[in-house]
Amino acid sequence: MAILRALYERAYRGGAPGWDTGVSPPELVALIEGPDALEPGRALDLGCGTGTNALYLAQHGWFATGVDFSSLAISSARRKSDFTSGVTFVEGDVTRLAELGVDGPFDLLLDIGCFHSVAPNRRDDYVRGAARVAKPGATFLLFAFGPWLRWPGSRRTREPETIPDIWLAFAPVKRTQTDWLVEKATELGAARLIPVITQRTNTERVKLERLEAIAIEAAEQCGRTMLPEIAEPLPLKHFLDQRDPKRVLYFADEGGGEHTSDAFRSGPAVILVGPEGGFTDEERAIVRSAPDAVPISLGPRILRAETAALAALAAWMSAVGDWG
Repeated sequence: MAILRALYERAYRGGAPGWDTGVSPPELVALIEGPDALEPGRALDLGCGTGTNALYLAQHGWFATGVDFSSLAISSARRKSDFTSGVTFVEGDVTRLAELGVDGPFDLLLDIGCFHSVAPNRRDDYVRGAARVAKPGATFLLFAFGPWLRWPGSRRTREPETIPDIWLAFAPVKRTQTDWLVEKATELGAARLIPVITQRTNTERVKLERLEAIAIEAAEQCGRTMLPEIAEPLPLKHFLDQRDPKRVLYFADEGGGEHTSDAFRSGPAVILVGPEGGFTDEERAIVRSAPDAVPISLGPRILRAETAALAALAAWMSAVGDWG
């Protein structure tokens, strides 16, 4: 989160970002001033930026609270609110409303372009937090996942992509190699990345916020508009227990397996690659016994763990992904 926040701070430092237009959207204006206008009450603006919409609501009789994690955006919003009563701005993470002391009930919740920038592993917390402070029957105006996407600090917009349903499960290695793996897996088009802890995994704690920031920068570099979801690390047994058996498991087995050109077939899939030193015999037996598990070979040479993961992903993309 710290690195993602830095990207937004950089965007605000460069002037008004493209998403912070200074104009309230017509859908909000219709809710507040239209023929079926809502009665003024309490409103919460999630990802408020420089406060345009929270201030608009306050000027129309609402008590508004705006939340944003950019200190520059919140500072600007507070300066703009000097002569407006009924509005409060809070600096912090929209997925941690309780920790910020933001309490409801709110009659109106507003999110213009914030939710789709929330890390996938924090979206459930966003939903729970918003539900906790919403008044029963509250109105929630949400703008997200629109027809164009702009990364923080970027002036370019792009149409959203359609990506193959391929996941990559990997045993984390040293930080530099894991960072590189996440960067390149993002560029290759993985939809989901799952760190899997094995008996031979020997690395420091996986820092998801760091990996998410690396994925953002990689996506911006290669033109992706959908970030890969980065899951919480799972022990190998839990990963296998939770896997949907309808999703084919391609297991990079150093003991041998089918050639990738023969093994890969279209449809939802997950590729599993082990740690430096490989899986133990016990782990290999467990994986091989999993439903719809297909052992694959990555050739005659011994590959580093991160190289094997990316080689398998590239082979899948070439065979049945979106490279053809």
